[in-house]
Amino acid sequence: MTVSDFAVNFQSLSHFAPELVATEERKCRRFEKGLHSFVKLLVVSQCIGKFSEIVECARSVEISIGTQGM
Repeated sequence: MTVSDFAVNFQSLSHFAPELVATEERKCRRFEKGLHSFVKLLVVSQCIGKFSEIVECARSVEISIGTQGM
């Protein structure tokens, strides 16, 4: 699954567990946990606290290391 696919699914499913994504920070940390390990390693180090920015960062990392669809 690509980062874009994951982000769409994450957004959709987050409505069923709002307590897990109650703040922007918690939403970002929860999103990080679901990323592919190679992408996560680079994204976590950025300490991003805004969901749209963390998704964009993960997409960029995915493209640069060529893990789309892994």
